[in-house]
Formats: sequence, structure tokens, C-alpha cells
Amino acid sequence: LVLEPDSSAAHAALALAQLNKYTIEESDPKLLKQARANAELALALDDHLALSHSAKGWVHEYSGEDKLAQQSYQQALLFDPTNFFALEGYGRLLGYMNKYNQAIYIFKQALNFYPKTGLFYNEIGKVYYQLQDFSLAKKYFKQAIEVTPDNIFGYTNLTAIYYIENDFTKAIRILQQGLAIRPHATLYSNIGTIFFTLGKYSQAVSAFEKALNIKGCLLYTSDAA
Repeated sequence: LVLEPDSSAAHAALALAQLNKYTIEESDPKLLKQARANAELALALDDHLALSHSAKGWVHEYSGEDKLAQQSYQQALLFDPTNFFALEGYGRLLGYMNKYNQAIYIFKQALNFYPKTGLFYNEIGKVYYQLQDFSLAKKYFKQAIEVTPDNIFGYTNLTAIYYIENDFTKAIRILQQGLAIRPHATLYSNIGTIFFTLGKYSQAVSAFEKALNIKGCLLYTSDAA
């Protein structure tokens, strides 16, 4: 933006970055407001750019404006059916709206374009989790880990399935695999939950304290975990 202040794509990308920070690191309403301003400016500069409509869709979605978000995502996909952020946002929104079959369809379309992206396997797994089809959920969480082994949410989501199945040994093993790649608050939180369930309270306390003391990570739990 310093080099090209009138770049629609740059404003849209900045809005998406601000929304990622808003949802994962810092739930500051100012970030949401800044993201809205950048998304609106991106559209004012070029309303034929799919990325601009995707950014506005994310703004609407995280502001609780579901109908407007759906319209923005549909417009983005009209201009570019392969747009990553529109596919991610639209599928996520449909899942939150309990339109599970439509969400799965969008995420599977996304996998046609981005077959090595664990995020979409994870999202499909989360939808099947909501449908209580744990066998399919497990399948997609495993695929998420396979294609992107450094994404810790594949491990936490797969752990949730083993937890439901009371297979705590496998659950802990999966969490250990995640920790071997990168320490994260969610992994320690899930370990603490398993130890608490097993009645190992001192180990549970230790794990929960570890989760709270990790800098730079919110104690985030996915829909499935």
C-alpha cells in the first residue's frame, strides 16, 4: 500500500489479515472496524475483483451479517470460482448456518482447486463431526494432518474423535505428535482435558497451566475439539 495506495487487492488482503488477527490472536473491535474500512475501500477501487468481495464477506460474517456475507461470497465466486478466501468463508458460513450438505459441497469444490490444503480437509471433518458422522470426520482430520502436518488443529480435531470413542491412548499419542511439531495452547489444553477425565488431576493442572502460559497463542478450541 505504501507503493500502490490505490491497490484494491492490497486493501482486501489487509482486511483479511486484520480479520485473521481478530479471530485468532486479538478480539479487538477496532480490528473489525479497520477490516471493514479496508474491504469497503477495496470494493470502491475495484468492484470486479473477487478478493475484494471475499474480504467484505469475511467482514459481514464476523459481524453477524449472514445474508450480506452470503451475497458477498456468491459475488466473489461468480467472478472467480477458485478464489481461496471466498471458498473458505462461504463453506464456513454455511456450516454455521447448519446448511451442512452445502458446506461440504463448497469445501469439496475447494479441494478440487487446492488438494494439498489441510484447511479444507479440516473443515469437511468439522462438518461431519457436527453431523455426528465420526468415521468420516476422522478420515478427513487424518487427511488434514497428512497434507499439512504443521497445522495443529488437525491434531486437536482428530483427538476429539478419539476422546468421544474413549480411546485416550490414541488421543494422547496424536497430541504428542502435534507437540513434537509446535507447542500450542490448544494442544496442552486438550491434554489437560484428557488427564482430568482420567482422574490425573495434577497432570491436568500442569497441562492447563502450560496452555495459559504460552505466549502468542490464544486458548482456542475448534468446533470439533
